[in-house]
Amino acid sequence: MSLQDCKEKLKSQFGEEAELRPSFLLESSTKQILSRMLNNLKGSYFRRKEYPRVMMLVAMAMAVDPASRQEIHDRAMVYFLMRQYAQAMADLRAYLAAAPPDDPQSRSARTMMHRIRAMHN
Repeated sequence: MSLQDCKEKLKSQFGEEAELRPSFLLESSTKQILSRMLNNLKGSYFRRKEYPRVMMLVAMAMAVDPASRQEIHDRAMVYFLMRQYAQAMADLRAYLAAAPPDDPQSRSARTMMHRIRAMHN
């Protein structure tokens, strides 16, 4: 595709205000492509509430990037939805232990921990 083709495709998908940035054209590594594919599949199964398949994709994504805090967070949320609260708590603790102070998902992780505790009281 030419640069003009890319601009036109971007605008057709996201509207006339969409701007093609040079960072959009950077080459992706195999690991980045695989991570995106797994994330897309994970989202598709999540929307259909096929949680065992989501967990399989989380495991695959963690094999690609074992230190992924996002995957730990996502796995905790799926454990919660599957009513596997002990596993959810363990992942939430691990997530929070590795989270930087300004992490926007820390609040939702803490809220989820409070909900689990409240259900067990």
